[in-house]
Amino acid sequence: MTVVERMRDLLQRERAALRAGDPEQILACASEKEGVLVELIDTELSQAEAQELGDLNRFNGELARGGASLLRAVLGQDRYGPDAQVRAPAHSVIDRQA
Repeated sequence: MTVVERMRDLLQRERAALRAGDPEQILACASEKEGVLVELIDTELSQAEAQELGDLNRFNGELARGGASLLRAVLGQDRYGPDAQVRAPAHSVIDRQA
């Protein structure tokens, strides 16, 4: 399998993981992507291959950002992790009592 084929396969697996919301697979793909990108740097790509891989990667990025935006909207959080702060909705009971 060529480097281009490996990257194409990886991007397709990443898209499936993003659509399924599988965080472990998403992280595994991100880790693997770094190594394949290093190999791609030394590879001469045709214009069509570069365009295809760029489009696949851009689509996955848009899918990931859309999912993150939706998650933030649903949870009302600006960031995630142990120090995350949950924002109170503007129409909350706390605001009406103030």
